[in-house]
Amino acid sequence: MGCEVPIKWDGWRFILIPTPPSRILSSNEAAKLLGLPCYLILSGYAKPYFPTTTKTHPSRTVVILPEGVGSASQVAFGILPAKVLPVSVDGQQWKRCVVQVLESNSLVRENLALWSLLPDEVITLIERSIGRSFEAGGYGPYLPG
Repeated sequence: MGCEVPIKWDGWRFILIPTPPSRILSSNEAAKLLGLPCYLILSGYAKPYFPTTTKTHPSRTVVILPEGVGSASQVAFGILPAKVLPVSVDGQQWKRCVVQVLESNSLVRENLALWSLLPDEVITLIERSIGRSFEAGGYGPYLPG
């Protein structure tokens, strides 16, 4: 599967959205790769894009890109979104495993703002949720560590 390059209208011009090819991730790979990008989505600093969606087929790849911040801007916890994004996820894994973590009642944006956990603990909590979700989805055992 090669790179597809979709086009997005940003309000005054078309821009190309880089679409790295996705691959099937194991539970442990997903936990490490997607913890920080999912935190950025939950806190409003990133957004998923579905570049190959058509009227008859969902996107084979989901790309997480920065949203509403400059590429060099620091966000919560001193994170630079441009350093960790874009990230590509297989469309089926996104649908089966990532969406349920993002829609979890315990991980809503309001709760993230109220938590008194250290930044690393918040990211670890999200990583473990992703790992368990991928394990439940049949992508191998999740071994936190």
